[in-house]
Amino acid sequence: NNPTIKAYANNILSKKIDEKKPYELPDNQVARMFKKLIAPYKGKYIFIDFWGTTCGPCRAGIKSMAPLRERLQNNTNFQFLYITGESTSPSKQDYNEYVKKNLASAPSIYLNDADYLYLRELFHFNGIPRYVLVSKDGKIIDEDYSESQLRTFLKDKGFIKNIDDCVAGAVSHWRDWFGVGTAG
Repeated sequence: NNPTIKAYANNILSKKIDEKKPYELPDNQVARMFKKLIAPYKGKYIFIDFWGTTCGPCRAGIKSMAPLRERLQNNTNFQFLYITGESTSPSKQDYNEYVKKNLASAPSIYLNDADYLYLRELFHFNGIPRYVLVSKDGKIIDEDYSESQLRTFLKDKGFIKNIDDCVAGAVSHWRDWFGVGTAG
């Protein structure tokens, strides 16, 4: 019955319950560069995946989201966008081959290291994959999004009817990645 502990617990719980509020990017050179990158998708929600060809979890995430990309490929209100840089995808040839094989249905941008580093600083991350969700009006909904949050968001917004349909595809891809068989 310690009031200090109760106040601390309530504070923690309220932070988890509070929904993040979309925010405008600052008016600076990096934000303007980012806005140019997303300009072709204005009026759509944009799910941005910062990734690299040398990143195993990135490749697994791309593979596990393939059913979602396929389902939403021609959606007029939602867009997947993949962004990588020279340091995370050092071989341009490997990058081009990977994109052709795995990301043909979604735009992928290959940046020089300086621009990629600027975006990492803008969205406060060092590790990849990193997912960012952008609103239809270009505000940042969340700069540290997850694949499960995306699936819930897509269901809540009516982009998909059943999360399980897309999760089943994701589970099989993760099983392949970790070499885990199915019970049977």
